[in-house]
Amino acid sequence: MKTAISVFALLLLCLVSSSTSAQKSSKIYSKVQKALDKKDYYDMIDLLERLPKEEKATAPYNKNMALALDSLKRYASAIKYYNRYLDLVKDSAATQRLAFIVDKEEKRILAWKAKLIRIKDCPKCNGTDTVYTEMSCMSCGGAGQIRKPCSRCQGRAIVACSTCMGKGSLPSPNGPIPCGSCQGGGTQRCNSCERGYNEESCSGCNGSRRTMTHLKCDLHD
Repeated sequence: MKTAISVFALLLLCLVSSSTSAQKSSKIYSKVQKALDKKDYYDMIDLLERLPKEEKATAPYNKNMALALDSLKRYASAIKYYNRYLDLVKDSAATQRLAFIVDKEEKRILAWKAKLIRIKDCPKCNGTDTVYTEMSCMSCGGAGQIRKPCSRCQGRAIVACSTCMGKGSLPSPNGPIPCGSCQGGGTQRCNSCERGYNEESCSGCNGSRRTMTHLKCDLHD
């Protein structure tokens, strides 16, 4: 009697678990459809990965994964899911799409292999896919010099008068008198720069105006 009750309880538990799993899957597929309508393919994949393990062996899961990966142009992965889906159901549209992306992927791989051969035999880059070439320095725009604000006047080209210390006047027995050095203005021209700036040799090219850099070889693009 106890054994019969235990079996019944186990069956009941399995039914409840199955029902809960089915409800979860239904809610997820509803969200997947909304993500598909919005063309949010990354969200689709994230939602599909949340499905119960047993659901991932079904046609709907594999079809939706194939659609999302195909739309993201991740064809190698999409092919895998299309094949799994077509092993479970017959779908002429999916079969045609699979044939198309298989052909596309094969052509891509052939083109990639052909490029590797061209790179390997390239006389310009010697198989490195890059060339070492001279170009105008990007740091100074080819000028060889870089203008920087004067550290003394901070780019203002004027500094406080050294005679009156910026006051514009000097003390005298009869009271303050205008400073003769700055004519009472309190400032004088900065003698450490040219109009507030100094020219410094560019550190990028050491003043040579040109630098050497690596560029992608153009013989096998």
